[in-house]
Amino acid sequence: MLPIFLALYILAFSMGIVIFTLSFLAFKRTGHASYRHFSFFFAGVIVYLVADTISLYNRVFTGLFVSTLPYIEMVLSAVGNGVIGYMTPILVYALVGFQFTPRRRALQIGWTALLVVLGVADDLYPGPIPTLVDALALALLQFHGIGILVRNFKRIDSPILKSLIRSIAAYVSVMLAVIMAQIVARSLPRAPAVLREYGLTLVAFYIGAMVLLLVYAGRFLFREGATVPALLPDRFIEQYGISPRECEIISMIVRGYSNRKIGETLFISAMTVKNHIYHIYRKTGVENKVQLLNIINSPK
Repeated sequence: MLPIFLALYILAFSMGIVIFTLSFLAFKRTGHASYRHFSFFFAGVIVYLVADTISLYNRVFTGLFVSTLPYIEMVLSAVGNGVIGYMTPILVYALVGFQFTPRRRALQIGWTALLVVLGVADDLYPGPIPTLVDALALALLQFHGIGILVRNFKRIDSPILKSLIRSIAAYVSVMLAVIMAQIVARSLPRAPAVLREYGLTLVAFYIGAMVLLLVYAGRFLFREGATVPALLPDRFIEQYGISPRECEIISMIVRGYSNRKIGETLFISAMTVKNHIYHIYRKTGVENKVQLLNIINSPK
């Protein structure tokens, strides 16, 4: 049974590397800080997965590097806990457009330190109570983030991102409850061995969440109609002070995209597209798309 779970953790780790790469590509494509924050957050998840994988490896191949592997696992677990704890508030606040106040920063650092301490205590003194406390602290952090997203959902600009957040919030809520139930159940005297010995729900949580993220990454990064900016005249861009985002929108106007199609392609709402177009019209002094195309194509 242990080799099977080791293989599942290796699969989860491999999927995590793919998601980290895709989130970095999304940041390079859009310039949105949220994707950069997510890359750092997911790096913490990957480190945590490596720690769990080392733990399983040590149990499967007892006697190989026994003296060093537990310490490596403990360090990686602490680092993973710390990165996840530190980046979760930053990511959530970036998604809803909140600024970090000194008070929020202090709370964030304190909670991160608590998560690291609890993770180390769980490794040094394994047992149902330290594990339960550590899991509760991580669960509270995740539910806190979900609560902020739910309360400020209207502040999020992207329709696809809103859909992803709905799906992730529902999935995380259900799976965290299931994980907590397993932690409690395996402490019972007559608990089945599969509950006592294996992180069944945890590895299922990792893989399920990554599949969900990969589905949405495919919708965003590889869907038909991804933006490829048309070549706009340099003199037009310089004369009217057109920003890179406005260049993307004008390029799609040239191609005949509707506002809705532009929004879906750039991962922003139709209202945001309208605001960009309004500012483009004000900069260029035109009143409609025909006039805009005329000055773009004008030799002067």
